Amino acid sequence: MNKVDFDEGSLGLGVDPIDESGIGAFVSSVSADGQGSQKGVKVGWVLVGVATKDVSKMHIDKIMEVIASSDRPMTITFNPPE
Repeated sequence: MNKVDFDEGSLGLGVDPIDESGIGAFVSSVSADGQGSQKGVKVGWVLVGVATKDVSKMHIDKIMEVIASSDRPMTITFNPPE
């Protein structure tokens, strides 16, 4: 697991659902000049936590709501692929 702290502003990440059920999310893109890239986030990493919330079994819409409503700095926990 990798914990990454994000400051105010854009995360610089594209996030998509893991499968067609919409449950769970993974990093589908990383902007070259964004926070995610600067902090070492990679395409394929799965989001498992946002702030203090376990998002591993949430629908992508809810995950995006949690990200948008969380105070910054905000920690996102990722599970890199093996």
